[in-house]
Amino acid sequence: MQPTARSVATSPPRRIGLTLTGWPFRQDLLHITLEAFRSQNPLIDVEFMEVLNDYRVRLDELLVASPPPNVVQVREGQAGAWWSRGLIRPLEEIPAFSDLASRLKPAARAAIGPGNSIAGLPFYSDVMVLAYNRSMIDRIGGRPPDTWEELSFFGRELRDRGISTSPFSLNLSPKVNANLPWWAMLFASGGRLLSNDGSASGTDSAVRLLTILRRMFVEDLVIDPSVNVTTYSAITSGDHAFALVGTYTARRFADARDNLGGPDIGFATVPGLDGPGTGTVSWTPFYAIPAGAGEVESSALLALHLGGVDGRGEFFSARFWAQNEGLPPAYPEVLEDSRVKDTVGSWIDLDFLDRVQSMGRPPDGIWQPWFETWEHWAQDEVLRALWGRSNPEDAVRAILESASALRAKFGSQ
Repeated sequence: MQPTARSVATSPPRRIGLTLTGWPFRQDLLHITLEAFRSQNPLIDVEFMEVLNDYRVRLDELLVASPPPNVVQVREGQAGAWWSRGLIRPLEEIPAFSDLASRLKPAARAAIGPGNSIAGLPFYSDVMVLAYNRSMIDRIGGRPPDTWEELSFFGRELRDRGISTSPFSLNLSPKVNANLPWWAMLFASGGRLLSNDGSASGTDSAVRLLTILRRMFVEDLVIDPSVNVTTYSAITSGDHAFALVGTYTARRFADARDNLGGPDIGFATVPGLDGPGTGTVSWTPFYAIPAGAGEVESSALLALHLGGVDGRGEFFSARFWAQNEGLPPAYPEVLEDSRVKDTVGSWIDLDFLDRVQSMGRPPDGIWQPWFETWEHWAQDEVLRALWGRSNPEDAVRAILESASALRAKFGSQ
């Protein structure tokens, strides 16, 4: 039997209030999903509390408050720390949650809980891909690059012919959560930094990748100098040939093309070192219930509606976000819905989307209690190597040594 929100709880016999806490992304769309919840649960009022800045710090306070919010949004930057401290309620014993978790894409399943545990349910799951300007690529051969050496060669050709002065827009700016472009390039190159237990893994792919990127940046002049500027949409200006982006940008790029005269953007897998890329990074925001939250059944009802199925057993939230914002569903069956298929398929090839989602995996170490600290150190080291303030070997060594030091101090998940 298909689970529904009613598998968790029925609407309460009295009016109650719940608080949902998260970041202020497209609140207009979020409020529509909440209105759908209220229409099915007329005795439950939901207030959305936005946290605009210092999300981790503010939520650290709210999660131990009395009472905490009933449902919170979680990203990979916070998941390991909150889970290890027991601030998020385990949900794997609730049949509806365990059933839905089993229906997720593998990368999405790995992102909502360590091992067989379930910390929440996602409203989408995306991966990084290579975006390319079709017009520019048509002028130098007609296909996107398979390797980083090819991308560098194509970039030099574009620059030398005056087609693009800075062909590759690469966003390596410091980030609150994971540095997704870096992880995408590393995974596509067959590399890893940490094993599942948080111990250091191999270094060869990471060193080779940083060496190539450094050359592309300072010698080949292929990478745009603005690597520390936070943007994934620079390619729509028509000045760049390549960018690493999430597939969610397909809707935005199509809108820029159709309504603003922007370039026609295609998508390909992230290049590899010796051949086509073999992987990419995924990220999967999810809705969790704080361990100390009251009204647990109604909180579960809300988390299930936002990250899974509603009271009718429909993937309302996932379908709505896919159709209106282009956020790729974490549940494969959502894309079997003809309405979603037609809408999303008008922005991006669905076979390609399925393939790259299957290639994704979360950043190494996301369930370690020290992931956020380590990730921020690693982001600094990658930029230092790119700018020539350290060499690639020393940068990778520093990244792995910091992981070992944090693991020794705080343990592993």
